[in-house]
Amino acid sequence: MKTTTILGAALIGLGAMAGAWLASGAAAQQPAARGSEYAAQHAGVDDPLLRHLTPAQIRGLGSAAGLGLAKPAELHGLPGPKHVLELAEELALTDEQTGATQAAFEAMRDRAIPAGARVLEAERRVGAVMRAMPRAIEGEVAAALDDAADAWRDLARIHIDAHATMLAILSPEQVAQYSVLRGYAEAATR
Repeated sequence: MKTTTILGAALIGLGAMAGAWLASGAAAQQPAARGSEYAAQHAGVDDPLLRHLTPAQIRGLGSAAGLGLAKPAELHGLPGPKHVLELAEELALTDEQTGATQAAFEAMRDRAIPAGARVLEAERRVGAVMRAMPRAIEGEVAAALDDAADAWRDLARIHIDAHATMLAILSPEQVAQYSVLRGYAEAATR
């Protein structure tokens, strides 16, 4: 029950985060305003249908990188399994905790890689519809954007679920120490 409530709160925060991400992406897509910074961020994107993503985003989507999608969980005191493993010594993880955290990370990765591929597929569709403008019909634009939004939401949920799983693995003291080690002590509300 506690995890469900936390997930609900995290998903509410995800809506705000997604809006900020999209807004920053829209700002980055104004070459006149951003000039060479924009060109530098997107240099090396070979797929013309993915020009609106950065190489780092494309690599991250293919490798299960979080890309900041679990930031609502992270900032509200839900540790991420990857970072818990990186901080294993400082958190004094037991062998059992290390094994459970590794399993949580691998389960997340196994779900996030195909979900990231779905995001890339949906983003290619967005790129294709944008390239077809003004011939694209309104329904095509809406459908492509909806598919991309759904794919991003599903990927974020996978990462947030992995963070929530950590609450059953770590002690409350380790969760608090994690927030301190990650620099979130003031932001975490656990």
